Amino acid sequence: MDHDSLFPLDKVFAHAVVDYRVCNNTEVKSLATAILRLFEEGKAVALNCIGAQALSQAVKAATVANGELAQQGKMVIMTAAFANKTIKDRNSGEGIEMTTIRLLVGRIPLLIPFGG
Repeated sequence: MDHDSLFPLDKVFAHAVVDYRVCNNTEVKSLATAILRLFEEGKAVALNCIGAQALSQAVKAATVANGELAQQGKMVIMTAAFANKTIKDRNSGEGIEMTTIRLLVGRIPLLIPFGG
């Protein structure tokens, strides 16, 4: 069996993925709130991170969102991949090709009851 077909989040959510650029100073609670709002709209989120601190902020936001979802009988699922993105340089405004870590974040029903 092709392992790529077991859990193809990018294909499952291809029609409803919202891209976010996560920076090292992205507010965790604000990003978690945005993730939860998009989930309510039936969408998934792609968190594009450049650097370890940005990746850390994204994972923390997904974790906060997971805590909120657990109370509703749902959980966050996440997969990671490298992606080439054109990022606008803050100084020059020109597009720069960069490799990001792309976290595709979705939600599913809890597989095991939460809290015992």
